[in-house]
Amino acid sequence: GAEVGPSLNQTKNYFLGLYLAPSVVKNALKIVICGPSKVGKTVIANALSEFSHVVTSDYHPTKGVRILEMNKELAGELLKKYQSVAKSSSNALNIELWDMSGSRSLQSCWPAIKYGAHGIIIVIDAVSVRYESVLDEWLSTFCSDCDKKRISCFSYRKDDAKKEVKGKKTCNQYPSLPIYEVKNDMSVLLPAFNAVINQIVQCKDVEV
Repeated sequence: GAEVGPSLNQTKNYFLGLYLAPSVVKNALKIVICGPSKVGKTVIANALSEFSHVVTSDYHPTKGVRILEMNKELAGELLKKYQSVAKSSSNALNIELWDMSGSRSLQSCWPAIKYGAHGIIIVIDAVSVRYESVLDEWLSTFCSDCDKKRISCFSYRKDDAKKEVKGKKTCNQYPSLPIYEVKNDMSVLLPAFNAVINQIVQCKDVEV
């Protein structure tokens, strides 16, 4: 697929349940980043959108949802597909990363977050021994009514993780689910994100 690099735009903050729209920017690809609390969702979103300068060593839970806007240059067949579905001559794909809170207390607001999403990335802790049950739980709740072809998983290894990651991860509920081993390193994170973008844009029924 085409290689795409991050381009910084801006970030916006919204509270869950107060905002309902397919995307903030017209013709933008909306990608929701979900998963349990404290697994690295915000670190991933910041790194991909070049907002890494706002990351601190202290943990600050996301309140509601953060929307980070970014652009990515496309080429080849992926560019042709995007221009066809978006009816655009631009070679830049607008992307919105919806970095949502992992708090279960806000579960009633999830429909507003999922509304109009083109893709979903579930983030799990790479060293957790419960990763299979956690992944199945999020697939059953947050992603139960979503097109499985538009769902991916990032198995994120935190910088301070001491345990080793053993074996390749799989998903019991959805064996073909793409699971990417990632960390806070763009040489690892960006190829995984490129694969997710390719997977989403190549869906026959994607509309932006």
